[in-house]
Amino acid sequence: MPARKKLDSRTETDVLVRSGRRCCLCFHLQGDGGVKNGQIAHLDKDRTNDADDNLAFLCLDHHSEYDSITSQNKGLTKPEVKVARSKLYAYIERGFPTFIISLSGRYDQSKKGMVDAAVANLRQILGDDNIHLIEAQAGSILLRLQSSRGAFEKARDLFRRGELSELAGLEVLSVREPKNIVLCLDGTGDWLGTGKTNVAQIYDVLDKEKQACFYDGGIGTLTDPKALSKIGRMVLKLLDLGAATSLREKSLNAYIFLVRNYEPGDRIYMFGFSRGAMTARLVAAIAHNMGVLRPENEHLAAYVWQNISSVGDKAIGVFKRTANRIKNSFSTNRKALSDDAPGIRVDITFMGLFDSVSSVGVIGRFNTYPNTDHNDSVLRVCHGVAIDEQRNV
Repeated sequence: MPARKKLDSRTETDVLVRSGRRCCLCFHLQGDGGVKNGQIAHLDKDRTNDADDNLAFLCLDHHSEYDSITSQNKGLTKPEVKVARSKLYAYIERGFPTFIISLSGRYDQSKKGMVDAAVANLRQILGDDNIHLIEAQAGSILLRLQSSRGAFEKARDLFRRGELSELAGLEVLSVREPKNIVLCLDGTGDWLGTGKTNVAQIYDVLDKEKQACFYDGGIGTLTDPKALSKIGRMVLKLLDLGAATSLREKSLNAYIFLVRNYEPGDRIYMFGFSRGAMTARLVAAIAHNMGVLRPENEHLAAYVWQNISSVGDKAIGVFKRTANRIKNSFSTNRKALSDDAPGIRVDITFMGLFDSVSSVGVIGRFNTYPNTDHNDSVLRVCHGVAIDEQRNV
């Protein structure tokens, strides 16, 4: 068997590679003397950032990254350690699955333990579901990535062709482009068959092949199947029109669509008209407070609704504790942002509202729903209000 080419420790490239919202952190110990006295060799400083439309690379200094995780700073200034930590966490805290790949030549158990210790520390901080350790055999990636610029170009080409798994000898690393999830919630008495509201027109022009698109007619557009007679169905429909008795069903339908389709990194857009705008605000509040359930926990959506809809009947502290338990145990992302707000928040990229209302039959009741008036998870909101609205009563 031919001898493995000895690589200069400064040209063996470690990169945090992100394509769409899938990323991997390549952590490799230098083989054949690259690790000495427990220290991991520096990488070139000029390769810190490199990006294009679909792919971003981030090279992290091994001293900075390893030491910032294990709190064993060897010769670096505090600002350098802080920058390295923030670059790593900036990706992970947004919910990107992170693969820590141990790539090495021949390292003994003590050196392997250094990577294992760093991974264990990250898992404790960020949650088990966010961190995955994979050990790849030496040679396959190290011999291919022999120079700093050549390594970048090679990795970028392989990522674009979906062949990173071949590069690292892995099967689990896949590329996923983030998708748009669009919720369109129409107003009271409105649906696609009764006329084209702004929300209905937005839904019409969406590219439904490339995006996950959801439309629901407004409150009062469906009769209650539990009614036993025509008169009963009419009465229940009128009650729904006046008091929004189907608010729970409408909100849960939209939220469950999120549960079934959302993956970390996806972009969420919400559009709503009238009480549909209110429903959009409520769904965003649920996602903000309790996250998005993992698909296998869809059946727990009723408990999510029960918790947020009964805030007015109990102390806000009880609601927050329950919300945090739901988010930590059952949601898509579970890393704690702070002691009192566990779980990576699910950002709403854009919310477009038309003539939003908040009356649901009981005066002031909607204001008891937390974060419907102010929601930090909504990155941008536009609210269109009619100056001279004409409606048939």
